[in-house]
Amino acid sequence: MKGRKAIDLDWGRTKEGGICGGSRPWNPRKRHRCDECGVLEGQLHRLGCEMECCPRCFGSVVCCDCYPRRLPTKGRIPYLRLPFICVRCGQLWPEFFWADDWPAMIPKTAHEEILCRDCYEVIKGFARRPRAKKRTRAKGK
Repeated sequence: MKGRKAIDLDWGRTKEGGICGGSRPWNPRKRHRCDECGVLEGQLHRLGCEMECCPRCFGSVVCCDCYPRRLPTKGRIPYLRLPFICVRCGQLWPEFFWADDWPAMIPKTAHEEILCRDCYEVIKGFARRPRAKKRTRAKGK
C-alpha cells in the first residue's frame, strides 16, 4: 500500500528492522492497524488481505484451501494484533532464529513457545553444565 512501510509478515518487523507499527514502544491500549489492509483492531480484514486468518484452519486465508471459492459470511475473525513475546524475559518482538537442537534443549511442553536468542543461549548453558556429583559420607564418621 502506498505510504506504508513494507513488512515481513512472518517476522513482525519492518524490512528496515523496526517493529511493526513504528518504532514507538508497544502500547496495549492503542488500537492498532493491520499493516496489510489498514483496518483497525476489532474490524474484519478487507477481502484478500494476507493477514486474515481462516476461521477453520487459522492459517492465512489466501494460502489455505478451506474455502476455495470465497470466505464464509459468518465466522470471519476480526483483526487483533498480539505481540510476539519471549516467555522467559518478556522481550517484545524478539528476532526469530533457527535452532537445530531446540527439541533437545527445550521441554516438549514448551516447543511452541517463543524465546529470544539470549534466553535460549542461557538455557543451553544450563543444559551443558556438568551436574554436581552427590557427596557421600565416609562410613564410620
